[in-house]
Amino acid sequence: MNINITISGTIQKIIYYSQDTAHTVATVGDARNYQTVCGVMPNPREGEKVELSGVWKNHPKYGKQFAFKSYSIHSPQTISEIQGFLECLNGVGLATAKKIVKAFGKDTLQVLEQDPDRLLQISGITASKLKGIVLSFNEKSGMQRLISFLYSIEISATHAAKIHKKYGSGAVAIVKKNPYILAREVRGMGFQSADKIALGLGTPKASPMRIQAALMHLRSSGNNWRSQPVTVDRTWECFERYYC
Repeated sequence: MNINITISGTIQKIIYYSQDTAHTVATVGDARNYQTVCGVMPNPREGEKVELSGVWKNHPKYGKQFAFKSYSIHSPQTISEIQGFLECLNGVGLATAKKIVKAFGKDTLQVLEQDPDRLLQISGITASKLKGIVLSFNEKSGMQRLISFLYSIEISATHAAKIHKKYGSGAVAIVKKNPYILAREVRGMGFQSADKIALGLGTPKASPMRIQAALMHLRSSGNNWRSQPVTVDRTWECFERYYC
């Protein structure tokens, strides 16, 4: 019986990454002691500190691997960690990262989030370069917020990756506004997946938004009543049978 455990460490090397599915194979640990891990992790970066939850498995070809089902990225706290985080952003190398943390210290991430134009005062950072840095920062921050949000209502990283690929850094706001939009717009997510998110957010079972989404699902899934005159009673009976 596999026991779910948690491991943590730094991503040392990304062995494989799929742009389509976000399936990742990497080594995690420190320079001398690391483990091979595999699972769904959108846009991983070498040097990131992560915490992974999953089980140990023996791959017939590649041997012992840690298959993670959920993960979180360690929020950098020290100057060294902040510098390492910056180096993971597009357009920021070691030299630029050092300049940024020298200028803003432990307030660096707050500056990036709330007043990124202040980075223009640093030599070598142009408006064009700043745009790329901010985009990369927002994508990474948005993905982490989405992962944390979806994990809190027990939604898989696979679905999180699909949602993030579709909506980017604004995914959390879109999902909270109307989770049922996922059934229409995100490939591989149907009514049941969207409904699980909606109910996890506290959407009432008799919500008009939920009923409308369920009816659209019933119509599109080939239920035999769709060609018949649909009465209110019959519609509600069908809805209650499957979704209440």
